[in-house]
Amino acid sequence: MNSALFLLYTCRKHLKKTRACLETWGQACDHLLVITDEHLPIARPQEVIASFGYEKLCEKTLLMWNLIYKKYGHQYAYFVKVDDDTFVDPKKISCFLKKQPEGADYLGNTSYWSQIHGKEVTWAAGSMYIISQRALRHIANLFPHLAEFSAKYGSAEDVAVAHLLGEQNIHCQNIHQHLLNVSFKQLSKINDHTFSVSALTPARMVLLYFVWKISKGFKSKAILERLSDVFVFLKILKLS
Repeated sequence: MNSALFLLYTCRKHLKKTRACLETWGQACDHLLVITDEHLPIARPQEVIASFGYEKLCEKTLLMWNLIYKKYGHQYAYFVKVDDDTFVDPKKISCFLKKQPEGADYLGNTSYWSQIHGKEVTWAAGSMYIISQRALRHIANLFPHLAEFSAKYGSAEDVAVAHLLGEQNIHCQNIHQHLLNVSFKQLSKINDHTFSVSALTPARMVLLYFVWKISKGFKSKAILERLSDVFVFLKILKLS
């Protein structure tokens, strides 16, 4: 069984972001599937799910997980959902997942959380999270309740996933130390443990990929210390 299938979650109007992902970290990813709302002019494999507005992201996401379960559910141990503004290190993630104990079924950044109908639901931010084959099966089994969950959660697709899994006693393991949301304050926190950086424009995605390449996977502290300066320069030039 393969270690992980990476799912690039995007849409036609974000084609520039999609290409930035595919031309950077996507080159290092052998098992990558693009999830989109229309067929895209790209060379990588893709699955098309009907177009939905932002207010129906929950429906789109649950349809995606049901499709993934039916077509790929028995081929991979883990499934990594990645937004189109997020840089990931596929090799580092795959190595990390191989070291996970049994029962590591739902992993992500739980720095954000919400309370749903009186029950505390700890959820992983949607920019990048990981679910196991077992967790995927539970989501697919609840597919008949798609309309109910879609109406309840609307655009909060990451909260819906957490709630579905929580009902099966599968709770998110916080791996926030590996995941960063880009801001000038957090750039200094990038290190060789980092395998995901989100909230990137296409220009910043390319820059981060360049830094990742020359620092051999965020291992050169000297290079990383200059990263925020370069991002500021890009902002001044209005390129980022």
